Amino acid sequence: MDRRFIESHHFPVDRVNEASSKEKQGGGRPPYWEMVFWWTRKPLASARAVIAGALLPDSISREEFMYATRLSSVEGVPHRNNPFIPARYHDIFKQARLLDPFAGFGSIPLEAIRLGIGEVVAVELLPVAYVFLKAVLEIPKWASDRGLGEKLVEDVEEWGKWVLGQLRTDRDIQEVYDEDTAVYIGSWEIKCPHCGRYTPLIGNWWLARTYRGSSEESESEEEEEVRKGLFQRLAWMEPVRQGDTVHIRVVDLNKELGRTQVGARGCQ
Repeated sequence: MDRRFIESHHFPVDRVNEASSKEKQGGGRPPYWEMVFWWTRKPLASARAVIAGALLPDSISREEFMYATRLSSVEGVPHRNNPFIPARYHDIFKQARLLDPFAGFGSIPLEAIRLGIGEVVAVELLPVAYVFLKAVLEIPKWASDRGLGEKLVEDVEEWGKWVLGQLRTDRDIQEVYDEDTAVYIGSWEIKCPHCGRYTPLIGNWWLARTYRGSSEESESEEEEEVRKGLFQRLAWMEPVRQGDTVHIRVVDLNKELGRTQVGARGCQ
């Protein structure tokens, strides 16, 4: 079997890592990622590079591969541009099949579709992830193939507003749809077999633990702030028991101290 480009020492691991790291940061992620936090979600840049590298022969140059996968530009993030596969390699991708048996939110199958893989199959048992797979992989492609892309965008916006309107009038959950709510944090609960009370299972109570105040700071400057124990933002959740229930109090140290920078030890 011919060697694939991903087996070559010319495969741009450094650039894939750089693009993936940038994509995972705020502002680099695809907008729909913000709807639900998913711990194991794979960066689209790495999914695209691995799939393309596993199919393309090692005879392709590093520069051509990086251009095809949109890894050439240091600015921005690759997923914002569709890949550009040279015409002489189209048949390789069309004849390929990809199966992702644990698809999650679909980073791998999405990039496979964008690369032009002939048959892409995504499998997922979790109901929320399955719905997202339908929304991200199937429905947009179905609408685009029929020239209904703009109509789909309008319909999603219209019905999204309708759903929010309905939720805000539901007495049981309307309080979590306040206008000033930025994000929701959910957790599993475990019921004590003796007293019957529920305890949230949370391994990390931090809401914000930010060293850098600007993305322009160098790694050495950030390391210096960490060494000194200097933070630009410190905020966490604090459980407060009231009778048989547990409420959450948000502690924002910046606001309480009236500072833009907080010195703290043992928070790394």
